[in-house]
Amino acid sequence: MDVLEPTDAVVWLTDITLSEAEIKVEVSTPPYDYGRQGANGLAYAKYVVSDDGWKGVATFFRRHGDAIRRLIESGAIGAATLDVAFVFPAERISRSAEIPPDVAAIVGASGVSLVISTYPSDGS
Repeated sequence: MDVLEPTDAVVWLTDITLSEAEIKVEVSTPPYDYGRQGANGLAYAKYVVSDDGWKGVATFFRRHGDAIRRLIESGAIGAATLDVAFVFPAERISRSAEIPPDVAAIVGASGVSLVISTYPSDGS
C-alpha cells in the first residue's frame, strides 16, 4: 500500500486551564488559534502542524510531543487530537491511507488521539 500524504494536519488541545501565554511557553511554540470554548471558562488551542505531510507531523511531535503529554498528565489540558485530512476523488467509493509506524508511535506516545478526516474532491 502506498503511503498517502495528508493534505492538512492540525493538533487540537481542548479543555485548557492555561492562558494563551502559558500554553505558548509550555508547548514552546505559539498556537495558530486560541480561544474560549463555551461558558466553562476553559480554552482550546489549534496548531497547524504541517504542510509537509507525515514528515512534518513527525517533526512537530519530536519537538512538542513530550510537552503535550506532560500537560495532559498534569490536567492542564483535557484532551489532544491530531486531525489529519485526506482528499479523495469523489468518484471513488473508498480509499485507504497508511499511517507510517514512526508517526503512529510518536503521536500515541504523546497521549494524542488520531482523527482521520476525509473530503471528496471534484478532481480540480
